[in-house]
Amino acid sequence: MYEGMVYDRWLKLGHPSGKLVTVFDYLAISERLLIGSRYEVIVQANIFASIVYFPQRQINPVYDNWLEGKILNLNWQAAGNNYLLSYDDLYKGNWILIETILGQLVIHPQDILQPIKQNGYLYWEESRIDLIAVIKHP
Repeated sequence: MYEGMVYDRWLKLGHPSGKLVTVFDYLAISERLLIGSRYEVIVQANIFASIVYFPQRQINPVYDNWLEGKILNLNWQAAGNNYLLSYDDLYKGNWILIETILGQLVIHPQDILQPIKQNGYLYWEESRIDLIAVIKHP
């Protein structure tokens, strides 16, 4: 339920690695996508159970089951009109771009409550992954 309405907006996306990734599409931007077609998407890690930053990669059993992301860009912005579908907030301000085992994703800077630097690492225990854009292809 979101703002008094019931939604079933969970999508299962097939990653090139063969893994199925479940993402939440709370604004239904995926309604025009065709099942079985290939798309490149932008996803956002959101609603964290906990998140921590380290300047270097951690080899620590405490973080073995946590997701890991290397910070690529502290001020990433969506580029012009390259998107087939997108969430309006994608264009409002900067995002943090990180590289994970499943590819790149963005995090809203307000979700990080400590100072961070490019090339550092974020670890988070759990989060919802939201679909925020589908990229146009020629």
